Amino acid sequence: MPDSTDVPRPALHSDNVTLLEYEGREILLVGTAHVSKRSVEEVRHVIRQVAPDAVCVELDASRYEALMDETHVSSFDVAEVVDQDRAGLFVASLLFAGFQKQLGDRLGVKPGAEMAAAAEAALERGAKVVLADRNIRTTLLRCYESLGLVDRVRIGAVLVMLPFAAADLDEVDVEALKSRETIGDVMTTFARQMPALQLPLIDERDRYLIARIRETDGPRIVAVVGAAHVPGMARYLREPIDLDALDRAPAKTARTLHDFGLPFASLGLLALAAFGPKAHAFSTAPAIARLLAGVALPSAVVAALATVIAGGGAIAALAAFTTAPLTLAIPFLSLGKITGGLEARFRPPSHEDRLRAREDVLVPKLARRNGLLRPLLTAVFAPMGRTLGAFIGVIWAVLQLV
Repeated sequence: MPDSTDVPRPALHSDNVTLLEYEGREILLVGTAHVSKRSVEEVRHVIRQVAPDAVCVELDASRYEALMDETHVSSFDVAEVVDQDRAGLFVASLLFAGFQKQLGDRLGVKPGAEMAAAAEAALERGAKVVLADRNIRTTLLRCYESLGLVDRVRIGAVLVMLPFAAADLDEVDVEALKSRETIGDVMTTFARQMPALQLPLIDERDRYLIARIRETDGPRIVAVVGAAHVPGMARYLREPIDLDALDRAPAKTARTLHDFGLPFASLGLLALAAFGPKAHAFSTAPAIARLLAGVALPSAVVAALATVIAGGGAIAALAAFTTAPLTLAIPFLSLGKITGGLEARFRPPSHEDRLRAREDVLVPKLARRNGLLRPLLTAVFAPMGRTLGAFIGVIWAVLQLV
């Protein structure tokens, strides 16, 4: 390890480098763009010039492994993700990662290349590499739980458009992006447009990063982070920070009214049948049964169809058809867990599926064939189909009753 006390204070001539002093130590924050050749070169230059004792990078262990080893694949248990009702969250993160990777491929720069360059330069100098960012899964969970129903719908709409946006990038678009020289992190940019994500995705990580950097030993430390984090990190430099609280996965949001909307709608239909203007026509058990079947059947059919569209096999589609009406009446019974869990169990992902997930997620035809993506997509699409089908059925039933 270099002895930074023998190295004179560097002359910094870059607007992207911020020098902080904390308890007699120097912390140099290097603000980067996540798809940028200039950032890669600047990171290497700063580390060679400064000769730090440690280099902190905006990565956690899983992202570091994936970045430094292209053959590395995510080892997360897809069945466990589905069972925790987190399938949508993981699909979202894969879509963002895939979009940024495709953008980087078109621009000739690997996303996160500046972080890899920082780690490599640190190892060359004999400096310690510190993975200073919060676990990506914790961040995603905290993001998800921070969103209300409307924001989740907005994000869903953006996610649906990402594969088309990636496919529509033509040579003119690519050249325009190249002329900007830097492209920021896609998720960070998105957070700026949605205030609910600002806290878990930006502010909390500003505090987490600076707290981890403060804990790092050595009189001179270089920290390589996205440029969006630098102002907040500097602001929180001397504030007390509870790392354990920031590192804690959030409790799942309590069930709210929209979770019970369909059961309540079913009860409303029964009340309308019993006391409405056409109560006489629905005074027998067979008539009531036909009314409920008119709600249940569309939910079953559309849920099964959505499962097939997502790439689900016959077992998952049959399960969607038979259990979708039940999940309308029992909100705590998760259709996504049932269909996605069966898909993960009977058609588990291969090594190749895991390796190709980020590329395949942007191509619908490939995504539904990918064994890692298929259970996740099935767990997302089946409940959506059930809800759409039930909505159609409720409209039909109301028309029969009024």
